[in-house]
Amino acid sequence: MKRLWLVVPLALVVIASACSSSSSTATASGSVTGDVTLTMWMGYTPPPPVEQSQEYLSIQDMVTRFQAAHPNIHINIQYVNSDNALQKATVALQGGKQPDISYQYGTNMPQLATAPKLVDLTQRVQDPSFDWNDFFEGERAVATVDGRVLGIPALVDNLAIVYNKDLFAKAGVPTPTPDWTWDDVRAAAKATTDPANKVFGLVFPADASETMVWQFEAMLWEAGGDILNADNTQAAFNSPAGVRAATMLQQMQQDGSLYLDFHPDSGQYTNLFNSGKIGMLITGPWDLSAFPNVDYGVQQMPSFDPGGSHITIAGPDCSAGVNVTEMTGAGVVAGGGVAAGGGVVCAASGSPAARAIPMTSSHSARAE
Repeated sequence: MKRLWLVVPLALVVIASACSSSSSTATASGSVTGDVTLTMWMGYTPPPPVEQSQEYLSIQDMVTRFQAAHPNIHINIQYVNSDNALQKATVALQGGKQPDISYQYGTNMPQLATAPKLVDLTQRVQDPSFDWNDFFEGERAVATVDGRVLGIPALVDNLAIVYNKDLFAKAGVPTPTPDWTWDDVRAAAKATTDPANKVFGLVFPADASETMVWQFEAMLWEAGGDILNADNTQAAFNSPAGVRAATMLQQMQQDGSLYLDFHPDSGQYTNLFNSGKIGMLITGPWDLSAFPNVDYGVQQMPSFDPGGSHITIAGPDCSAGVNVTEMTGAGVVAGGGVAAGGGVVCAASGSPAARAIPMTSSHSARAE
């Protein structure tokens, strides 16, 4: 697999501050006796509605299980929009009002790393019982600044293809397999298209937005191309690989099977998919809870050639903490943060994008 690069990851950061509880005592082994209350900032909205709050409920469930295992530690979850988390954390650190744990974009890590109150977790994660290497290399890299581990990978949002099983069955299209190609996608899109009922085989953003770039960049990589040259000094997407990726979209549009979405952030594609008007869409795990009306399947991105690359693009999340004394693979012991259990696939700091495994893979898998 090609090198993993970074795109908008999140990190759970631990910040050194006084615990909310004044009745705790640290032992020689680093464990804590007495009650400890910790504040955790995270950017997922709580319900209602429940169907749009799966991330929040997942974190809440992990916190509940952690507290059951460590009854003297209470985690106080507070919502802070992730887009504003860096600014809020910076101001809070300056004023001495910082939380104990903060959910942050991985791209925020270099700036947060300059704060002396950010906890260095390097020794903790090097403990064999933590199983730090269970995270992908890129996940570990995005949480590391200048050799210091300052966050714990929490989650990865990577692209795959979500398809409507009913539309596939109705058109006689076989269930996609992990080795499928873009020619297979084109054929499936054409077969599931029904002009009379305004059903399209595939939706693709066409507004030159970040969403469009994400989806096209994955196709570009799968075709063997890249956005920049090897030393990042020149644009390289105007290449045979770039033409091949763009031509595939052009051919599907000419087939009449491609729905061009000029407002992908409006949620229109979600409504169309729920109403059975779209056969396939390229999206990530953040969207799955928005499809209550569809019997859908998920398959990794296709390759352009049989046996070729199924590489995808990812926006990983990490958890950065701000007040930790001892951590284990299951979470924080002794006055610290919560190590969220989802996998992250990120990579080298400062790079334009993250390449990752499909979202159908598990956290403990290895990228080959």
